Amino acid sequence: EQLALVEYVVAEKQVIAFVVTRDAPIRAVCLPIARTRLERDAHELAELLAARSPEYGKHAARMYAALVEPLASSLRAKTTLAIVPDGTKIGVDPAQDRERFYVSENGVTLVTASMLRAPARSGGG
Repeated sequence: EQLALVEYVVAEKQVIAFVVTRDAPIRAVCLPIARTRLERDAHELAELLAARSPEYGKHAARMYAALVEPLASSLRAKTTLAIVPDGTKIGVDPAQDRERFYVSENGVTLVTASMLRAPARSGGG
């Protein structure tokens, strides 16, 4: 099993992603996304998903581009991703989607490799 652990720390003007793998030193990546924008984007995505809107794709793709794509070189060849979120909710609530996510008692979310692919873009975005 090739596991990568990513812990997101949300600061006022940026998000810091710490990537931990067995085969490399811990990597800290500063992502230029402010807390207010992240919270707004996550809220909008959650509302679109709840409404089953086809527009969710472009919002999901934007969040993927901001939060996951910059980590791609560290996640290459990994089969499992463990995400440790900061207090800010990012996207959907894994605890409510037990079919696709595994949430351990300590809050670590495990995601399969197929979920690392960029979401399909919809709505012309």
